[in-house]
Amino acid sequence: MLSTRTGRARARLAALGPVRRPSTTDRKRALERLSPLRSRRTAFTYIAALAAAGFAWEGPVAAFLAAVYSAAALVALHRHRDAKSAALARERTRRAIALLAADLRAGAPAHRAVQETLAALPTEGDPLCRTARRRLRAAWQVADTTGAACADILDRLDADLRARLRREARAAVHVSGSRATTILLAALPVAGLLIGSALGGDVLAVLFHTPAGAACALAAVALQMLGLTWARRLTTPREVPS
Repeated sequence: MLSTRTGRARARLAALGPVRRPSTTDRKRALERLSPLRSRRTAFTYIAALAAAGFAWEGPVAAFLAAVYSAAALVALHRHRDAKSAALARERTRRAIALLAADLRAGAPAHRAVQETLAALPTEGDPLCRTARRRLRAAWQVADTTGAACADILDRLDADLRARLRREARAAVHVSGSRATTILLAALPVAGLLIGSALGGDVLAVLFHTPAGAACALAAVALQMLGLTWARRLTTPREVPS
């Protein structure tokens, strides 16, 4: 009977996904976090190719703009993928802890079940995942030292994780409008160029081939990147220490 319960616990943990081991070197971790392309050389190749295309099209100013905007797009894509991966890791962590509490109540060997759960938890550098792992270890130590029911402690941990995830979901809904406005404002310079061209002005020639146009382009890019950075800081939820 006990082996059946242990097998069921393993099957539930396996359903959460493959075990992800930490990287063996700091260099691998840096490469994994560097860009959505997972390689410094590949990202640089894409940026250089777009810059070369811009230079061939309208000269050095166009090349600079292509390089800046392509790098910004890669960073934005990387952050989006990181946020999506973190959300999945948080949900997997919460489910693993909830299943562990249920398996402990079913009679699974406590020490082995806790160790298997810790091995199956995601290893991403998300603050909530790190907090959950630390609190799971602390809960097991308290239960092992005092004889308290570990399942009850894990139920409280699961409830806290659920509350945190609900707060993050509500915060994401509240800032979604601000983020949409930010994207719209970031696209306005392109709309301005299109309107100028539609009115019969030689906008690109002035922007790319005159000193005043180049200065305006550089100032516009600097202000736009500053505005995007500021908007991101305002719309990114802060992790509350626990």
